[in-house]
Amino acid sequence: MLTNGGTAPVLAARAQTGHSLPLTGRWRRRRAFVRFMTFRPKETIVPVTASIMLRRLAGTALAVLSLLAPQTVAAEVPTPQELARLTPLGAYLAARHAGAERDASAAAAYYRSALRADPTNKELLDRAFLSLLAGGDVDEAVRLAESIVQSDRGDRIARLVLGVRAIKQKQYQAARQQLTQSVRGPITDLAATLLLAWSSYAANDTRAAVDSIDRLLGPDWYGLFKDLHAGLILELAGSKKEAGKRFERAYKLDPSEERLAEAYAGWAERSGARHEALKIIEAYEKLVPRHPLMVKLKDRVTSAAPVPESAPLRLGSRGESVKRLQAALGIEANGVFSPVTDKIVKEFQRKNNLRADGVVGPQMFAKLSLFKGQDLPLIVGSPQQGAAEVLYGMGAWITRRGGEDLGLVYLQLALYLEPTHPLALIALADLYSAVKKPELAIKLYERVPETSPMRRNADIQLAMDLDNLDRTDEATKRLDKLIAEQPKDVDAILALGNILRGRKKFAECAEVYSKGVATVETAQKSDWLLFYFRGICLERAKQWGKAEADLKKALELYPDQPQVLNYLGYSWIDQGVNLDEGMRMIRRAVEQRSEDGYIVDSLGWAHYRLGNYEEAVKHLERAVELKPEDPTINDHLGDVYWRVGRQHEAKFQWSHARDLKPEPEELPKIEAKLKSGLPEETSSKAAEQIKKSGSGG
Repeated sequence: MLTNGGTAPVLAARAQTGHSLPLTGRWRRRRAFVRFMTFRPKETIVPVTASIMLRRLAGTALAVLSLLAPQTVAAEVPTPQELARLTPLGAYLAARHAGAERDASAAAAYYRSALRADPTNKELLDRAFLSLLAGGDVDEAVRLAESIVQSDRGDRIARLVLGVRAIKQKQYQAARQQLTQSVRGPITDLAATLLLAWSSYAANDTRAAVDSIDRLLGPDWYGLFKDLHAGLILELAGSKKEAGKRFERAYKLDPSEERLAEAYAGWAERSGARHEALKIIEAYEKLVPRHPLMVKLKDRVTSAAPVPESAPLRLGSRGESVKRLQAALGIEANGVFSPVTDKIVKEFQRKNNLRADGVVGPQMFAKLSLFKGQDLPLIVGSPQQGAAEVLYGMGAWITRRGGEDLGLVYLQLALYLEPTHPLALIALADLYSAVKKPELAIKLYERVPETSPMRRNADIQLAMDLDNLDRTDEATKRLDKLIAEQPKDVDAILALGNILRGRKKFAECAEVYSKGVATVETAQKSDWLLFYFRGICLERAKQWGKAEADLKKALELYPDQPQVLNYLGYSWIDQGVNLDEGMRMIRRAVEQRSEDGYIVDSLGWAHYRLGNYEEAVKHLERAVELKPEDPTINDHLGDVYWRVGRQHEAKFQWSHARDLKPEPEELPKIEAKLKSGLPEETSSKAAEQIKKSGSGG
C-alpha cells in the first residue's frame, strides 16, 4: 500500500510529535497507534494487553490510562447542580466515561463527587488524584496527595507532588523530606535525586547537590540527566570549568539531544570559546536541521563581536582585535600590541589570577567580556527553574518511549513550577495531539510566549491541529501568514503542503512544496521530504514524469529511505515498467520496515498485480496481522483469496473491509464484490509486461 509516508517536518527535534495528513484509498495515512501504559510497581514501562487491563480493572493505574483512551464525544466539566443530582454510583460511572473520552477535568470532578460520599475509598481517592494531575490542577492534587500519604506513606507519585509543591514554595527542607520518600523505582529515583540536588543548591550547598547526583547509580541513560543537571548547578554556582566537563560528558553521550547540545554550546560561548560553540551547533544542525532554539543560539553567537582570527594576541600583534583589547583596558587604541600594551596586559592578568605571560587568550577575553555573547542566558537561572527542567526533561523522555501517562504527570508538574516553559508546553501539546485531543493541544500551543524562539513552532503545530478539527481555512490562513513573514521557513511550507495534500488538493500542494524546493540552494539529505511529498502530489495530479523525477531525487538524497522505495517501486510495478527494480525496491523497504503493515501490503499487492497469487497471499495475510483494522489491506486480501479459489474467505475479508469504514469512493466497489465477486481475470499491464520480458517477481 502507498501511504503519504507517515513523515512530517521535524519541528522540535526528538521531542517533537510529527503530523501526517490523511489521504484516501491506498494513499491513506497511517492511523496513530497509542500504546496504553500503566504504572507498575517498579515503574517498568510495558504495553498493557486487553486481558491484563480486564484483570486490573479495579486498579488505580487505570485512572490515567483511561485518560488516554480513544476519543468519542467530548465531555464537559459538570456544574455543581449537575453533580448534586448524581448518586455516588452515577458519579463514578460518569467519571469513567469522562476518562474514556480523555476529559481529565470532568473525570476529576465526578470522582471527587463520588469521593465525598465515600471519603475513605482509596480507589476513588487515587483516581481523583491522578485525574487532577492529568488535568494540570496540581494545587487540588496536593490536597489529595496529603490524604493519600496518610494511609500509604510510600506512595511515590503523591510524595513527588508534595515535594514539587514545597520547591514551588521555596520550602527546601520540606521538599527534601518529601522527595527522600519518593524513591524505589528507576524513574522516581532519578527524578527525586535531581530535585533533591536542586533543593540542596537552593540551600547554598552546591557540593552536596553535585555529590548526591554522583552517588546515584542506575542504567546508562541516567548519565544524560545526571551530567546535564550537575553542569547546570555548577555553572549557576560559578564553577565554570567543572560545569564544562559535565556538559561535555553529557553531550558526548547523545549529540542529537537538543538540550545537551544547547547547554554545552551555551557554556562554550559564555566561556569565550566561540569556535567550539559554533562547532557544537553545526554538528547538531547536521543531525537535526532548523531547530528553533539552535537557530536562535547560532544567531546570538555569530552576531556578537567575532573572535579574532589571530587569537591569542601577544606582543607584536596588530589589527582591529588589538584595538578592542586596548579600548577594554582603557589605553590608547592604536591597534598595535606594543610593550606598553604588554605591560598593562600583564598587570591585568596578575590582578585577575591569570597567568601573567602577556598572552591574551579565551580566559582573558572572558574576563574582559570581549568576543563573546555576554547576554547569552543560562538555560536555568534559579532552583525552581532547575526543578522544572528536571520534570520537563524526564516527561519528554518518558513520553517519547511510550509512557504517555507518566510523561503527562511530569510535564504538568514542570508547568506547575514554570508555567511558561516553552519546551514543556510544546511537549505536552504534542502529547495531546498524539492522543487525538487537538483542542487541548491548541490551548497549550497558544500559551507559548511570543518572545520564545519556539513560538513559530507552536503556531505551525497549532495550525495542524486546527486542520484536525476540520477548521482547515483557519489553519491555511495561519500558515500563509507565517510563510509571508518568512518565505524561506521550510517547516511552515511543509505543514501547509501536508494540509493541502491531506485534503486532496494535489495540484495546490505541489505548488506549495515547490516553494520549499526553491529555498534549497544545495540539496542535503534532510531535503528529501520536500521532493518526496511533492512527488506524491504530482503523481496524484497525474503528472507522472515530474513525480518520478522528484521521487528519484528524494532517493538520491536519502538512499534506501523505505517510504520512497515503497512509493516509487510500487508505482513502477503498477504501471508495468521497471518491474525487477521496482520489486527490489519494495523488498528493501520491507527489510527495513518488516513490521509496517502498509509496506508489507505493498509487497503483497505488487505480487498480486504481477499474478503471483500464492506469494501475494503470504504477504497480505501478514499485512492484515500487522494492521487488522485497515479496510484497504483487508480488501486486498479478499481480492487475492478470490483469485486462488478461496471465495468464502474472500467474502469474509470484503465484509470486514466494508465494516471498517473505508473511504466513500471505495465502499461501492467493495459492495459490488460482495454481490458478484471479481470479474474474470484479465492480464494486468504489469503481468503483460512480464510475459513480454520473461522476467518474474
